[in-house]
Amino acid sequence: MSRGIVAPEAAPVVPIRLIRMPAVRAMTSLSKAWIYALEHQGKFPKRVKIGERTSAWVEAEVAQWVQAQAAAREVAA
Repeated sequence: MSRGIVAPEAAPVVPIRLIRMPAVRAMTSLSKAWIYALEHQGKFPKRVKIGERTSAWVEAEVAQWVQAQAAAREVAA
């Protein structure tokens, strides 16, 4: 019997989808070299290391970046 201690409700787990370079290129229409350059400059989401020689990006972060680029275009106009 508990003494008034209630376990906090767990937040719903949102699955994170990782995407590889071909999908990132398709979403952004950018070249591989430009994606890496923007990432190095801190202007693009960072990769997630998923293996010794394999990296991927969080799909939601890339989608957010694309939306931010479109929003910046609308503000600048």
